Amino acid sequence: MSNSAGPPGRTGLQAAGITALVCLALAGFLLQVRVVPNLLASPAHPVYLDPLFKPPSRTSSRLGGGGGGAASPAGPAAAGRAAPPPDADAVRRAADRPVVIGIVGGTGQGHLFGLLASGGVSPGKPWHEPGCSYQGVPINCTFAVGDEALRTADGLYFHVPRHPGRIMARKHEGQLRFAVSMESAHYYPWQDDPKYMCQYDVEATYRSCAQVPNNFHHERHLNLTTMESRLHEPEEPFESKLHAVAYINRNCNTRSVRSAVMAEWLRLHAEGKSKLAVHSYGCNANMKMPDHDDKYKVFRKYKYCITMENSISYDYVTEKLWDGLVAGCVPIYHGTHAWADIVPDPSAVVVYGAGGNASSVAELDALLDRVGSDKAAYERLLEWKRKPLEQLSPGYQAYRELVRQNNECRMCIHVIKHRMEPDPLKKRYTTCLWNETWLGRAGMPKTDLPPQC
Repeated sequence: MSNSAGPPGRTGLQAAGITALVCLALAGFLLQVRVVPNLLASPAHPVYLDPLFKPPSRTSSRLGGGGGGAASPAGPAAAGRAAPPPDADAVRRAADRPVVIGIVGGTGQGHLFGLLASGGVSPGKPWHEPGCSYQGVPINCTFAVGDEALRTADGLYFHVPRHPGRIMARKHEGQLRFAVSMESAHYYPWQDDPKYMCQYDVEATYRSCAQVPNNFHHERHLNLTTMESRLHEPEEPFESKLHAVAYINRNCNTRSVRSAVMAEWLRLHAEGKSKLAVHSYGCNANMKMPDHDDKYKVFRKYKYCITMENSISYDYVTEKLWDGLVAGCVPIYHGTHAWADIVPDPSAVVVYGAGGNASSVAELDALLDRVGSDKAAYERLLEWKRKPLEQLSPGYQAYRELVRQNNECRMCIHVIKHRMEPDPLKKRYTTCLWNETWLGRAGMPKTDLPPQC
C-alpha cells in the first residue's frame, strides 16, 4: 500500500456510512484527456510517464473496461457493454439474508483492512458495514473472522500480498474467493502471475478491470458531517502559502524514481542551489512533522506537494495524488498514466518524467519557481476547485459516483449480483489476467491457461 503519513483506514466509524446507487453506470465512458498541463508545458505531449508502458489504443475509460467478466466463449471483449439494472424486487430477494465475507488470516490483514487494525472485528464480533445498499435496497454487509465464519461465508477475503502461494480451498460450492489488494504488483509480482491468480473467482484490486474496484479514495477525503467529498473545499490564499514544496513519505527506497529525485532536490536545496525551498517531513527529513501528524494540514500551507508513486504498475494510482488535490497544493506526480482518467482536471497536475512537464530536477525546480511566482498562473492550476461537476472531466464524474460506495460495500454488492444469477453455483468469473482488452492496454501478454485452476 502507500507509505504516506497516517493510517489509510477509516478515520471514524461514521466514515463507513458511504452509500451509493450507481455502479453499472461506469461502463462506456470515452476519455480524450491525454495532454500535459498547457499552462506549464510548451508543446502538448501525451502523458505516458513510464517508458515501460506504451501508449494504449483504446476507446473506453479505465472505469468501463468490463471488470474481468465471466468465463464464457464471448470473452472479455463483450464485457464492456453495461447490462440494464435489475428491478428492486429481484435485488430485495437476493438481499433477504446477510452477505458474509470471511477474512482469511484474521487480524494479520490489519494493514489493509482498517477495522481489523482498530479492533472493529474479531472472532465472534463481526463488522456490519452501515449504509451499504444496491439499487436502493439495504444490504446487511458483514465481515467476519474465525473458523465458523470461513466455513459458512458467501465469500473469502484474501489479502493477496499475504498469500503468495496456494490459497485455501472453498468451504462450500457456492463460495467466492476474492483476491484483494491495494498493493503494487511491482512489489508483489504474483499478482501478475496467471498460475497464481487463476485460483480466485473475483478480483478486488486497484486495477480498472477488477470486478470489485478497490480504490484509494479514502474516507479521510470526506467531510464526515455531510459525507461529501472535500476535494472542492477552498484552498489557502496564495499569499499565505509557502513558496516551497512539501515532501511527506516514509518509504525512502522506492522502486520508482521518487527517492532519487527527492534526494537530488534536497541536496540542491541544502547547497543553496535550488530556486524553490524543499521541505521533507519523512525521508531525509529537514523538517519535523507537527504533533497532529496530519498530512492535509501540512500540505495546505504549501504551493506544491510531492505525490509521486513508490512504484509503477499499470492502473496503480494511490491516495497520494488525492491528498494533494484535497489539500489545495499543486501535486507533483510520477506514476502510471491512468491518473489522468480520474482526476477532476488533468491540467492541474504537474507531471515529472518523459512526456511530462519536466524530465530533470533542475527543470522541475525552475518551472515551479516561475509558476509559483506568478499569482495568476498559479491560481489557474486550482480553478477546477470552483467549477461545477459537469465542467470537470468525464472520468472524474464517473469516479465520483464509484467512490460514493466504499470498497467493502462493493464486495457485498458483487455477492448480491452473484445471487441473482440464474444458476449461481455454475457461474464463474475471471480475474484481470484473462481480460484481453485490459491486457492489451497494460502491454501484458495473453495467457494460455484456463481461467480457473
